[in-house]
Amino acid sequence: SEVISLTITQFLFPELVYSEHDDAANVIIEELPFLYVLEDDEGCLDSDDEDDSREEKREAFKDGLRNWALRNKITHHALNELLVLIRETTDFVLPKDSKTFLKTPVDVGKELECVAGGKLWYQGIQKSLQYYYREVTPTVNIFHLNFSMDGIPLHNSGPTQLWPISMQLFNVSESPVLIVAVYCGPSKPDNAEGYLRSFQAELNFVQEQGVLINGKQVDIKVRAFLADSPARAFIK
Repeated sequence: SEVISLTITQFLFPELVYSEHDDAANVIIEELPFLYVLEDDEGCLDSDDEDDSREEKREAFKDGLRNWALRNKITHHALNELLVLIRETTDFVLPKDSKTFLKTPVDVGKELECVAGGKLWYQGIQKSLQYYYREVTPTVNIFHLNFSMDGIPLHNSGPTQLWPISMQLFNVSESPVLIVAVYCGPSKPDNAEGYLRSFQAELNFVQEQGVLINGKQVDIKVRAFLADSPARAFIK
């Protein structure tokens, strides 16, 4: 709506004084065209068409806001405040954190740890779940998790292997496989203790404390560890 558009514009440019016929305000709003996707649909639409149109406008708004923030080098602190304002004054479901909203790439090199004869990138159980649910809140109170560990040759011409630790939400339909960690080395990890240390510590923690996702506390239960015979023999 026009009111919401003007409210957000006032938040972005508090130095301006706004009135119904303020030319300066109109100019600023014209420079933020993505705000107009908040306006109500005009005309009569079938319910399915209306839902599709509304979803398209929501995506256009998110893309427009993201591009505007990057183009104008908006600070993460300022964008965090704006995201909160939009969440509180509209029905848009947006992440609270600007880095999540902007999809800021992570410098993986800084997160690699030398363990068990290779390098381990550890994303984590909590971070993987929180990222998957970054824009929605879980509908269940308990996650029943399946974990999988297996070796994968990186290519046919060398010995380098990947040993990912993955998980899937058994009781959430159509949930994808989430990557908890990835080990890379010239062979399988030298020892299971080094390979699993961070995973085991966090798994014990989340089983006791649960995971906080968008303000909702969700309990964690392990349903199964899935692995082929060589992997099972290695991690025992």
